[in-house]
Amino acid sequence: MPVEFAELTEFLNGLRVMFDDDAVYDMIEEAADVIGMTALEELGDIYPPDPPDGTEPSPLRTPKQRRWFWWSMTRIARGEPVSESLRGWKASYKKINGHKTLVISDKSGYKRTGTLVRSINYEVNKKGDGVIVAIGPTMAREVGGGDVADYASYVIGLPPPEGYQAKIHQDRWVPLETAIANMSDKLMEVFQDELIEIVRKRLKGHGYSWTGSSVR
Repeated sequence: MPVEFAELTEFLNGLRVMFDDDAVYDMIEEAADVIGMTALEELGDIYPPDPPDGTEPSPLRTPKQRRWFWWSMTRIARGEPVSESLRGWKASYKKINGHKTLVISDKSGYKRTGTLVRSINYEVNKKGDGVIVAIGPTMAREVGGGDVADYASYVIGLPPPEGYQAKIHQDRWVPLETAIANMSDKLMEVFQDELIEIVRKRLKGHGYSWTGSSVR
């Protein structure tokens, strides 16, 4: 169901009655992390786009396969079990140039962090009385002689005049900004659900129970 922003704002204001500001910020920041993880999973279903008509998709290039692969890698990074077919694969979240990056390596140890698609990651930062989730490519490695961020602007940037997306990529590669905007409702829903669960656990740790409408 869509997030009602008035209700969410009221809920956040209510948190400041029960917890001090630092605790509220910590919970919001923790919940916001799920926005980044969900966005990466959703983008794994969008990038790279399907091959043009008349060509065969390469391995792990169908939408279903890509979504399964990204979902599995995020589970490995969180220490959760995955299919036996991925035995030997490794994934973890690391800070690269100040960005939280999902670093993936296969059975041979080859790290797959430098390609355009796999370079897209996120970071959560406190700002004012809330947090900002920034999603985009890092500059961790180079692609074709230029840094990843510059290269990305020609592939998944907005088309002119707003951006620099090359004509050859237009109508095939969805601009990253557009992709994020299209999934914004889902991202806010998972944030709200995650925040509620975090609050429920905090209250339980203080000897309270919460039914969703009242604290006892």
